[in-house]
Amino acid sequence: MTPSVRKGQETETIALAGFSVAVLLELGVLGDTPSAVTLAALANVILVAVGIIILTYAVLRHRVIDVGFVISRTLVFAVFTGLLLVLFAVVEWLVDHFYISGSGKAVF
Repeated sequence: MTPSVRKGQETETIALAGFSVAVLLELGVLGDTPSAVTLAALANVILVAVGIIILTYAVLRHRVIDVGFVISRTLVFAVFTGLLLVLFAVVEWLVDHFYISGSGKAVF
């Protein structure tokens, strides 16, 4: 009798083991030799790349994140931030041109 294995459980186990090794390398538990540091940097790059690939797959295949919503919120945030920057620049320009810093007196 074989134990029931959930679909994808083997992949999750391998990913967890790889992540655990990468965390131990990052924390310096496995050593502080140049080869361990290089291995930690390589593990870091690989984990970031795998994470990006998994997120992209989840978004495109399983529609985990509504891309339209993310884009619309990003545009709203960008416009609002731009308006705040313009407002700040105008206030700074007004203060710079209508206030004499040496005497502390307003020009108008």
